[in-house]
Amino acid sequence: MAEYKGTYDECANYNRLTNLDSLEWKIISHLLYSQTKNAQNIWKILKYPTMDCLLQDNVSLEDRYALIDTEDGKETNKRMFLSPYVDDAWTEQCAHVHIYIDGIFPQNHEVATVNVAIETISHSKIIKVLGDADGRDINPLLPPPNPNDSNKQGEPVVLYKNRETVLLKSMIAELNGLYLDGVGYFQFNQKTNYYNNSQQNLWNGRTYIGHITKMAMLISGVSEGPNHNF
Repeated sequence: MAEYKGTYDECANYNRLTNLDSLEWKIISHLLYSQTKNAQNIWKILKYPTMDCLLQDNVSLEDRYALIDTEDGKETNKRMFLSPYVDDAWTEQCAHVHIYIDGIFPQNHEVATVNVAIETISHSKIIKVLGDADGRDINPLLPPPNPNDSNKQGEPVVLYKNRETVLLKSMIAELNGLYLDGVGYFQFNQKTNYYNNSQQNLWNGRTYIGHITKMAMLISGVSEGPNHNF
Protein backbone atom coordinates (compact mmCIF):
# COMPACT_ATOMS: atom_id res chain seq x y z
CA MET A 1 0.00 0.00 0.00
CA ALA A 2 1.34 3.44 -0.90
CA GLU A 3 2.07 5.64 2.07
CA TYR A 4 0.02 8.77 2.59
CA LYS A 5 0.64 11.34 5.32
CA GLY A 6 -1.34 14.54 5.73
CA THR A 7 0.20 17.89 6.53
CA TYR A 8 -0.52 20.50 9.17
CA ASP A 9 -1.15 24.21 9.00
CA GLU A 10 2.18 25.87 9.78
CA CYS A 11 0.60 29.28 10.18
CA ALA A 12 -1.74 28.46 13.08
CA ASN A 13 -1.82 26.36 16.23
CA TYR A 14 -4.66 23.99 17.02
CA ASN A 15 -6.07 22.62 20.25
CA ARG A 16 -4.59 19.20 21.09
CA LEU A 17 -6.51 18.96 24.42
CA THR A 18 -3.14 18.21 25.99
CA ASN A 19 -4.35 17.59 29.55
CA LEU A 20 -7.74 16.04 28.79
CA ASP A 21 -6.67 12.54 29.80
CA SER A 22 -5.47 13.72 33.23
CA LEU A 23 -8.74 15.40 34.16
CA GLU A 24 -10.68 12.55 35.79
CA TRP A 25 -7.78 11.40 37.96
CA LYS A 26 -6.93 14.93 39.06
CA ILE A 27 -10.49 15.34 40.33
CA ILE A 28 -10.32 12.03 42.20
CA SER A 29 -6.87 12.87 43.55
CA HIS A 30 -8.19 16.15 44.93
CA LEU A 31 -11.03 14.31 46.65
CA LEU A 32 -8.59 11.74 47.99
CA TYR A 33 -6.45 14.30 49.82
CA SER A 34 -8.99 17.00 50.68
CA GLN A 35 -9.89 17.39 54.36
CA THR A 36 -12.84 19.77 53.98
CA LYS A 37 -16.13 18.77 55.57
CA ASN A 38 -17.55 18.14 52.09
CA ALA A 39 -14.76 15.70 51.24
CA GLN A 40 -15.01 14.01 54.62
CA ASN A 41 -18.74 13.45 54.12
CA ILE A 42 -18.20 12.06 50.61
CA TRP A 43 -15.84 9.36 51.87
CA LYS A 44 -17.98 8.57 54.92
CA ILE A 45 -21.03 8.03 52.71
CA LEU A 46 -19.02 5.80 50.37
CA LYS A 47 -17.40 3.72 53.13
CA TYR A 48 -20.23 3.32 55.63
CA PRO A 49 -23.62 2.00 54.43
CA THR A 50 -25.13 2.57 57.90
CA MET A 51 -27.53 5.32 58.95
CA ASP A 52 -24.91 6.90 61.23
CA CYS A 53 -22.34 7.35 58.44
CA LEU A 54 -22.09 11.12 58.95
CA LEU A 55 -21.31 10.59 62.64
CA GLN A 56 -18.32 8.35 61.97
CA ASP A 57 -14.67 9.39 62.23
CA ASN A 58 -12.94 10.81 59.16
CA VAL A 59 -11.95 8.08 56.69
CA SER A 60 -8.19 7.57 56.58
CA LEU A 61 -6.15 8.20 53.44
CA GLU A 62 -5.41 4.50 53.14
CA ASP A 63 -9.08 3.55 53.37
CA ARG A 64 -10.03 6.26 50.90
CA TYR A 65 -7.56 4.98 48.34
CA ALA A 66 -8.83 1.42 48.82
CA LEU A 67 -12.29 2.60 47.71
CA ILE A 68 -11.01 3.88 44.34
CA ASP A 69 -11.23 1.52 41.38
CA THR A 70 -7.53 1.15 40.51
CA GLU A 71 -7.37 -2.59 39.70
CA ASP A 72 -8.70 -5.00 37.11
CA GLY A 73 -11.25 -7.54 38.21
CA LYS A 74 -13.97 -7.41 40.85
CA GLU A 75 -15.36 -3.91 41.35
CA THR A 76 -18.10 -4.44 43.92
CA ASN A 77 -15.78 -3.52 46.78
CA LYS A 78 -14.90 -0.19 45.10
CA ARG A 79 -16.85 3.04 45.44
CA MET A 80 -15.23 5.63 43.15
CA PHE A 81 -14.72 5.09 39.42
CA LEU A 82 -13.31 6.82 36.33
CA SER A 83 -16.10 5.48 34.12
CA PRO A 84 -19.93 5.49 33.89
CA TYR A 85 -22.04 3.09 35.93
CA VAL A 86 -22.91 0.29 33.49
CA ASP A 87 -22.90 -2.89 35.60
CA ASP A 88 -26.53 -4.00 35.84
CA ALA A 89 -25.54 -6.98 37.97
CA TRP A 90 -24.69 -4.89 41.03
CA THR A 91 -26.71 -5.63 44.16
CA GLU A 92 -24.42 -4.09 46.80
CA GLN A 93 -26.22 -1.90 49.32
CA CYS A 94 -23.81 1.01 49.06
CA ALA A 95 -23.21 4.41 47.52
CA HIS A 96 -20.76 5.06 44.69
CA VAL A 97 -19.42 7.87 42.50
CA HIS A 98 -18.50 7.80 38.80
CA ILE A 99 -16.46 10.59 37.16
CA TYR A 100 -15.82 10.73 33.42
CA ILE A 101 -15.64 12.95 30.32
CA ASP A 102 -19.18 13.51 29.05
CA GLY A 103 -18.73 15.82 26.09
CA ILE A 104 -16.37 18.22 24.33
CA PHE A 105 -17.66 21.44 22.78
CA PRO A 106 -15.05 23.34 20.73
CA GLN A 107 -15.44 27.13 20.91
CA ASN A 108 -12.83 27.65 18.22
CA HIS A 109 -9.66 25.97 16.97
CA GLU A 110 -7.79 26.77 20.19
CA VAL A 111 -10.24 26.37 23.11
CA ALA A 112 -12.87 23.76 23.98
CA THR A 113 -15.40 23.45 26.78
CA VAL A 114 -15.17 20.01 28.36
CA ASN A 115 -18.13 18.60 30.27
CA VAL A 116 -17.42 16.16 33.08
CA ALA A 117 -20.23 13.94 34.32
CA ILE A 118 -20.38 13.02 38.00
CA GLU A 119 -22.77 10.23 38.93
CA THR A 120 -23.68 10.17 42.63
CA ILE A 121 -25.57 6.96 43.32
CA SER A 122 -27.04 5.17 46.34
CA HIS A 123 -28.87 1.90 46.87
CA SER A 124 -32.52 2.67 47.64
CA LYS A 125 -32.50 0.50 50.79
CA ILE A 126 -29.93 2.71 52.56
CA ILE A 127 -31.08 6.11 51.35
CA LYS A 128 -31.91 7.53 54.80
CA VAL A 129 -29.14 8.73 57.12
CA LEU A 130 -29.07 10.51 60.47
CA GLY A 131 -28.53 14.25 60.44
CA ASP A 132 -25.42 15.63 62.12
CA ALA A 133 -26.86 18.75 63.76
CA ASP A 134 -26.03 17.34 67.19
CA GLY A 135 -23.27 15.07 65.93
CA ARG A 136 -20.59 16.59 68.14
CA ASP A 137 -22.51 15.37 71.20
CA ILE A 138 -21.89 11.85 69.88
CA ASN A 139 -18.48 12.33 68.24
CA PRO A 140 -16.51 15.42 69.39
CA LEU A 141 -14.11 15.02 66.44
CA LEU A 142 -16.75 15.97 63.87
CA PRO A 143 -16.52 19.34 62.05
CA PRO A 144 -19.11 22.01 62.95
CA PRO A 145 -22.63 21.27 61.65
CA ASN A 146 -24.67 23.50 59.38
CA PRO A 147 -26.38 26.10 61.65
CA ASN A 148 -29.46 25.84 59.42
CA ASP A 149 -29.98 22.30 60.70
CA SER A 150 -30.89 23.65 64.17
CA ASN A 151 -33.32 26.27 65.48
CA LYS A 152 -32.37 29.47 67.31
CA GLN A 153 -32.24 27.54 70.56
CA GLY A 154 -29.66 25.16 69.11
CA GLU A 155 -32.07 22.24 68.94
CA PRO A 156 -31.76 19.97 65.89
CA VAL A 157 -34.59 20.36 63.39
CA VAL A 158 -33.08 18.28 60.57
CA LEU A 159 -33.07 14.80 62.06
CA TYR A 160 -32.68 12.76 58.87
CA LYS A 161 -31.16 13.35 55.45
CA ASN A 162 -31.13 11.65 52.06
CA ARG A 163 -27.79 9.88 51.60
CA GLU A 164 -27.61 10.63 47.91
CA THR A 165 -28.58 14.29 48.40
CA VAL A 166 -25.75 14.72 50.91
CA LEU A 167 -23.38 13.07 48.43
CA LEU A 168 -24.64 15.24 45.57
CA LYS A 169 -24.39 18.48 47.57
CA SER A 170 -20.95 17.60 48.90
CA MET A 171 -19.57 16.84 45.42
CA ILE A 172 -20.84 20.09 43.89
CA ALA A 173 -19.74 22.16 46.89
CA GLU A 174 -16.27 20.58 46.87
CA LEU A 175 -15.61 20.84 43.13
CA ASN A 176 -17.32 24.05 42.01
CA GLY A 177 -14.61 26.66 41.39
CA LEU A 178 -11.78 24.17 41.88
CA TYR A 179 -8.61 25.00 39.95
CA LEU A 180 -6.89 21.97 38.49
CA ASP A 181 -3.26 22.68 37.69
CA GLY A 182 -2.60 22.52 33.96
CA VAL A 183 -6.30 22.31 33.15
CA GLY A 184 -8.39 25.19 34.48
CA TYR A 185 -11.28 26.11 36.77
CA PHE A 186 -14.02 23.53 37.23
CA GLN A 187 -17.48 25.12 37.17
CA PHE A 188 -21.14 24.30 37.68
CA ASN A 189 -22.29 27.11 35.44
CA GLN A 190 -24.55 27.15 32.39
CA LYS A 191 -22.70 30.21 31.10
CA THR A 192 -19.70 27.92 30.71
CA ASN A 193 -21.82 25.24 29.05
CA TYR A 194 -25.59 25.11 28.58
CA TYR A 195 -25.70 21.43 29.54
CA ASN A 196 -24.38 22.04 33.06
CA ASN A 197 -27.13 20.72 35.32
CA SER A 198 -27.99 17.92 37.71
CA GLN A 199 -30.75 15.46 36.86
CA GLN A 200 -32.10 12.53 38.84
CA ASN A 201 -31.63 9.09 37.35
CA LEU A 202 -32.54 5.50 38.24
CA TRP A 203 -30.35 2.43 37.67
CA ASN A 204 -30.81 -1.35 37.83
CA GLY A 205 -34.58 -1.40 37.78
CA ARG A 206 -34.91 1.40 40.35
CA THR A 207 -32.61 -0.39 42.78
CA TYR A 208 -30.17 2.54 42.71
CA ILE A 209 -31.14 6.20 42.65
CA GLY A 210 -29.04 9.30 42.19
CA HIS A 211 -28.06 12.19 39.98
CA ILE A 212 -25.94 12.78 36.91
CA THR A 213 -24.31 16.17 37.39
CA LYS A 214 -22.49 17.86 34.54
CA MET A 215 -19.77 20.40 35.27
CA ALA A 216 -17.43 22.07 32.81
CA MET A 217 -14.11 23.76 32.25
CA LEU A 218 -12.27 25.39 29.38
CA ILE A 219 -9.34 23.37 28.05
CA SER A 220 -6.66 24.33 25.59
CA GLY A 221 -3.32 22.90 24.58
CA VAL A 222 -2.32 24.36 21.27
CA SER A 223 0.57 23.26 19.08
CA GLU A 224 1.54 23.18 15.42
CA GLY A 225 1.04 19.43 15.23
CA PRO A 226 0.58 16.27 17.33
CA ASN A 227 4.35 15.75 17.65
CA HIS A 228 4.43 18.81 19.91
CA ASN A 229 1.76 17.33 22.13
CA PHE A 230 2.11 15.14 25.24
